[in-house]
Amino acid sequence: MTEILDAAKEVCGLGFFPIAVHIDGELAKHPVGKGWQKLRYQAPDCEKVFGNGKNYGLGVLMGISHRDDKLVPCDLDWDCSEAIRAAAIIGTPPTSRVFGHAFAPDSHHEYLVQAGFKSHATFEDPVLAAAGKKDEEHLAIAEVHGVGRQVVYPPTPHQKGGARTWSARGDFTVHQYQHIYGCAAVVSAAVLFARYGGDEW
Repeated sequence: MTEILDAAKEVCGLGFFPIAVHIDGELAKHPVGKGWQKLRYQAPDCEKVFGNGKNYGLGVLMGISHRDDKLVPCDLDWDCSEAIRAAAIIGTPPTSRVFGHAFAPDSHHEYLVQAGFKSHATFEDPVLAAAGKKDEEHLAIAEVHGVGRQVVYPPTPHQKGGARTWSARGDFTVHQYQHIYGCAAVVSAAVLFARYGGDEW
């Protein structure tokens, strides 16, 4: 898949580390092989990992990089349609790197932050969680992906159909992790208020 190979090389050029992910079946979005958190592929490795007819998607390791400025990638992920709508109203830390797919456009906002930030944050619906509805589509509201996580990047096909695509493909914006985390917390609170205390978004 030439597009995936080219995207992986671009990721390396940004100072990030790409990994191969499965694109269909039960393993869709999951990294290929074990020990993926320790992989440090760079541009010379891309042909071997993504080329030669391999049918893999592109994942990017969060919270780690080989950039000279020591900044690392961080992903703000809106996990439900209510969060996407609420974020559009409330606002998010500005960035010129945004992607999504047909079922969740503009659901991933990409940033650069200082290394060493909290590894990962998940915001869930406590009512659904208390009811044991772990597979409920709306259980997860937002996530901030950091160290020890990977995010599937465009143009990797989505398991429900179509491809992940960039809606904004400019420079990655530098922000403090606390601002990104705070935005996820505020939007998640707004979603919960709309579900259980007010009008729906």
